[in-house]
Amino acid sequence: MLSRLKLNTDFRLIIMLLVLIPLGLSTKFYTGPYQDLINNSISDVIYEVFWILLIFLIKKNLKPFFIALFVFVFTAIIEFSQLLHFSWLESLRNNFLGKTLLGTNFVKTDFIYYLLGCIIGYYILKYLKKSDDKQVDTIS
Repeated sequence: MLSRLKLNTDFRLIIMLLVLIPLGLSTKFYTGPYQDLINNSISDVIYEVFWILLIFLIKKNLKPFFIALFVFVFTAIIEFSQLLHFSWLESLRNNFLGKTLLGTNFVKTDFIYYLLGCIIGYYILKYLKKSDDKQVDTIS
């Protein structure tokens, strides 16, 4: 019965990740009202939530706060790395995947959107854990 619960959580996480992937990629191609906000800021929020959910899918024993903190710190390191212009790093950034994962320009306001994404991701994990705990209580 517990394996069914794990599968249920995994299934929900996979569905969320499968929604976030095209949603996040589409923000990079969006043209229209608020294009800059969607291309650069909303995508940052989705990026953070994606990584938080992916890490939780792989390592469920980690606490949601630790995962969110880890993703925020790691993303901050990536953001600060945008101040570095080593030739090997620039060559990584010269394609779509490199630009998407590593970024190209340091923007200090991105930290606001990283924080927002981490808060959203944290609360999604808390909700998943809480709903799993309720299901376990119901089964016991």
